[in-house]
Amino acid sequence: MVQDPQDARYGEMPQNALDTAGADHLVSIDAMAPLLSALARDHVEGGVPPGGKRGMGSGCPPGAPSPFACPDCGGVLWQPPAGEPLRFECRTGHGFASDSLARVQEERAEEALWAAIRSLEETAAMARRLERRAHEGGSRRTGQRFGERAREHEARAAMLRRLVGAPPPTLPAPGSEPRASPARAARRNGVRRAARG
Repeated sequence: MVQDPQDARYGEMPQNALDTAGADHLVSIDAMAPLLSALARDHVEGGVPPGGKRGMGSGCPPGAPSPFACPDCGGVLWQPPAGEPLRFECRTGHGFASDSLARVQEERAEEALWAAIRSLEETAAMARRLERRAHEGGSRRTGQRFGERAREHEARAAMLRRLVGAPPPTLPAPGSEPRASPARAARRNGVRRAARG
């Protein structure tokens, strides 16, 4: 079902849907709700109305399996037979026009890259903290091991940041402590002076 482009405020949007996938019903916005109600009440042979959502038990969509996974559930996306508009659908009924699938794939790929960057940088920061603690405790070899891990994760994160075109993070220099607030620094200095006295 597609809104009549003549009836839409932005006619190019429904027109793009028509050009991409066609429509079984072309209606005005006022006629959509009654038509949806009527379609929902009607019994459809085979259980799936044209363009409707396929249930789990209704088998595979028509066509052949594609090499792509459904972004919503991870299932195999099926593509229609040759000659039909290119659209992808999984067994559970998630459907995508080709341009929509490409856009979602790009978004998910970027989300995965940022998640990897965040994970690598957090792992590196933890390794740096453990490196400092080991050196402060006199465990030089353990500190070196954590330092190597930190450098490895930092290098991987930097490579991914270059891949997505992001600037490097503003992190404290290796071995440095986060800057304390003036009040906290004063309390710490007071404790040290008392310990010396």
